Order: sequence, then structure tokens, then C-alpha cells
Amino acid sequence: MSAETARPRLGISACLLGRAVRYDGGHKREPFLADRLVHYVDYLPLCPETAIGLGSPRLPIQLVGDPDQPRVLGVDNANLDVTEALRDYARRQLDALTGLSGCVLKRGSPSCGMGRVKVYDPSRARFTRSGRGAFAQILMQGLPLLPVEEEDRLRHARLRENFVARVYVYWRWLGLLAQGPTLERLRAFHLRHRYLLMLHSRTACRRLDGLLDEPFAGTIEGLTAAYIAGLMRGLRRPVGRARQLWLLHRILDHLQGRGEGVAAPGLAASIEAYGRGEIPLAVPIGLLRLWLRDHPDPSLQCQHYLDPYPDDLALRDAI
Repeated sequence: MSAETARPRLGISACLLGRAVRYDGGHKREPFLADRLVHYVDYLPLCPETAIGLGSPRLPIQLVGDPDQPRVLGVDNANLDVTEALRDYARRQLDALTGLSGCVLKRGSPSCGMGRVKVYDPSRARFTRSGRGAFAQILMQGLPLLPVEEEDRLRHARLRENFVARVYVYWRWLGLLAQGPTLERLRAFHLRHRYLLMLHSRTACRRLDGLLDEPFAGTIEGLTAAYIAGLMRGLRRPVGRARQLWLLHRILDHLQGRGEGVAAPGLAASIEAYGRGEIPLAVPIGLLRLWLRDHPDPSLQCQHYLDPYPDDLALRDAI
């Protein structure tokens, strides 16, 4: 793989990497991030609260008021208001964060939580789980296509696999932008990601097929923006076994159309075993790649569905 950078660069909440930056002086080290993923990406530790000058340990803060635009106030001292400091910091960071391929944020944090963050309603003296952290809100509004997840969701195998796949798609996209987008490069990029997109959304795949195949009267900048928006939104929803099985059968049908289906009985049997839940997805994918090594098929071998991220992450061993 090649891109503007040698490997993806992720923003990760610093406490998830084991850094003692939390309000209580501790951390929330997440093994998948700190022990595995960091070996395959470059990472930017993020802690908006320490970045604006709050120490560790420090007085705790919380969201207060309107869930859509809450203030960030001290829990024990409502005169401590760091709302604008956090928002200003987030806005200043947006330019630096445009080079990221993804971001992992701390769940429930008044600065980093993506959603369902507790918001205190003083008029009712109660909490609702309807807020978004002050930093996360500006990050996600400013970079709406950036893959962003919270650490607790990444403990689920399918969500974890989907997030990492999207990170690598976005990384390759940044590489295309660094080269300079042209219609030919967009078409080549789409071709390599077509099966992966088809897996997640046949509707999005058909829409982008048409976008790139039909005469385009606008600018290359407009086409580029429309394409990546459609691609990243199409990949956003994780898929289950049924969708994976559908695509594997489609690939097997393609091989049979070449008269090679009978010559790949092990592949066909592994697909059926995967469908019954007896083996993980990594097995039929591995057999398919071995088959293509000995029986080249450029239309399949170019597909990033077969190698969406480094094999050593072993994400398909769990789905």
C-alpha cells in the first residue's frame, strides 16, 4: 500500500493509550489500541482537557444545560467554565487533524464523547444521556467523513473490523489526494474498492458507478467531493455474516463463470462452512487469495476486499 504517509495516522484519546491524563490522575488503557493497533499506525495522542491547561489530577467537569450546545462546567464549582477554551482548541486543531485517517475517542467524556454523554439539567436537577463532548462535536462537524469511534464499540468484533477497514480506505484516499485527483485516478480507486463498497451498500455502489461512468459537467473538485462523501457514508454501516456470504457467493459465481468453480472445491466448502458459523471469515478469504495466486484474475486481485488492512491485525479471525 502507498499513500502520502507510510501508514495511517490516528488521533487517539491519550488516556486510552495508558497516559495518566484523566481528572483522577489515572488512565483508561485499552489493550487493542495500546498493544495491537499502535504497531500498524502512527498516532496522535489527544487530550483536550490537558491541552487547555487543566492538570491531572484536576477538578472534574461535566456538560450542563442545552444538550445541543451545553456548557462545560466544573462539577463542584460551576464558576469553572472551560466551554470556550475547549471549543477554541478544537477549532485550532482542525487543520492539523485533516491529515488523520481516523480517530478513537473516550466514551462518556465531556470533551471527547461522541454521543450519549451525560448532560446535567439544573432546572430539573437530573441528567440525560443526550450530549456530545465539546471537542468531539467540533471535530465531527469539521471532518464529517473522518472515521471516528469510541473505545467501547471497538470491543465488538464487527464494529472493530469495520472501523479499521474504513481507516485504511480513508488513508488510501488521502494518498490519492496527495497525487492530485483526476477522473482516471478516481475510476481506478473506485474499481479497487468496489467489492468492499458493494458488501456494505449495493445502493451506494450503483450510485458511485453511475457518478464515475456518466459524463460529468462539473469540476473535478466537485466530483471528488461527491465521490468520497458517497464512499465513506456507504461504508459506515457494519455488515454481518449474511452480507459477507452473499459477496463470497458472488465471487464464487464469477470463478464458475470462468469454468474454474469445479477446480476450487476447498474454497466452495469453506464458504459454506463460514455460512454455518463453523469457521471465521479469514478462512475462505485466505483460500481465495491462495487460489488467485495460482489462477490469476486481475478483476479480483485488485480488490481491497481481499486485503483491506494488514493481515497481522487478524480482525477477520473474529467475524
